[in-house]
Amino acid sequence: MDPQLGQWAVSMNTKNKTRTIALILVGGFSSRMGEDKSFLRVRSNFDSKTFLQSVLQRVSFLCETVYISLRKEQVSDYLSAISPENLILDEELPLEGPLKGILSTYRFLKKNGTMESILVVPVDMPLVRIRTLERLIREQVSSQIGVFYKTENQLEPLCGLYHSQTLDNLSRLLDSGRLSTFSPKELLEKLGPRLLELPENEKKFFRNVNTPSEHQNLTPKSTD
Repeated sequence: MDPQLGQWAVSMNTKNKTRTIALILVGGFSSRMGEDKSFLRVRSNFDSKTFLQSVLQRVSFLCETVYISLRKEQVSDYLSAISPENLILDEELPLEGPLKGILSTYRFLKKNGTMESILVVPVDMPLVRIRTLERLIREQVSSQIGVFYKTENQLEPLCGLYHSQTLDNLSRLLDSGRLSTFSPKELLEKLGPRLLELPENEKKFFRNVNTPSEHQNLTPKSTD
């Protein structure tokens, strides 16, 4: 655990711009990277932040409330940076992968009387632009399913805006044993959300960092 992470912890219930809830996915096993990607660093000409710090600052600029989705065994590593009430553990659901974290969060919020849309962002996308995320929130009125980006003719399901009704429908299908796939991408393609074209000048920032070599190539120039 990075001892300096705590000083970058963002207050997650400040007066920001939208009631849309932000969810940062950190529960992956990082098998290709070989270590928890949340605590890797992005170095620029100005400072050095962890992936988690970088994504937190971006989503906290836009969203009033931010949650972190993670596995139970990860909790001790995150408590020095994140208030316990902002950590949501995966439920014991009959599925794996990112959909488990997304639906666990939705079910937690529903139990607590919250039915807002959820802006999902993966922790391994530390360079994503604030304006890229803001566009997803702004365009949510145009679809009752959700809003996502299309990159190279493919829907990107793990950085997008999920409407609460979509998550409720998926949760009900899971409970009834009728969820046809655990792939968020395949489910969304069947549902037909609003798809946005990513502006050319934002594409280089809209990418996952999955391997040591990709991390090595996060140079100061790529964070301009």
